[in-house]
Amino acid sequence: MKKDVYLKMVYIRVKDQEDKAYVCSIHPDIYNTFFDVCKVHRTFFKRWLTKWAEEDFNWWIDFSEKYHIQLLKELVIDKYRCVYPHIHYNQVVTNEHFWLRVWMSEHMGREIRKHDRAKYNKLFKLASNCGSRF
Repeated sequence: MKKDVYLKMVYIRVKDQEDKAYVCSIHPDIYNTFFDVCKVHRTFFKRWLTKWAEEDFNWWIDFSEKYHIQLLKELVIDKYRCVYPHIHYNQVVTNEHFWLRVWMSEHMGREIRKHDRAKYNKLFKLASNCGSRF
């Protein structure tokens, strides 16, 4: 992965809006590899978010309304607040998009690992050598 890369903005279509709704930004290598390896079209990404939310939070979110994105962000923040209480206590990272990016990167990485271990190793091995980039 290149060091100076712009993050890919992730959008999903919600029923209560004509336009797409912004979810978060993610590293383009992870985003593109996920869709290439899993052989899924980008318009079905909402289904993956629903699946992951159900796995992690036992909550089925269909993203039919824009506030469902905010609900997901709150669930993700609560999860990481429990996992990393010292970070939240010191208010080191308070950006909700950062935590959603971490959550999505974890899940995308797991799916990439299931389908193509070599691409997963190549993608995440480089990330571990150069500090936090996601």
